[in-house]
Amino acid sequence: MRNVIKDYNAYMNLDLSAFEGLWIAIFNGQVVASGANPKKVYGEAMGASKNKMVMLAKVPERGVVEIL
Repeated sequence: MRNVIKDYNAYMNLDLSAFEGLWIAIFNGQVVASGANPKKVYGEAMGASKNKMVMLAKVPERGVVEIL
């Protein structure tokens, strides 16, 4: 559970402006993969994390508000 909270906090606090409009995967508080295709991003992230749980999220474009 601790890693889930760490990854969520990273999502909320990291400067993700370079990833606007893209899918990102966060593992252990760091972005480990990004791209336009969520399946590919997830696959890359699973390799980087050695098949441990990763957080997958889409970074909204500037001016777009997402309600979770």
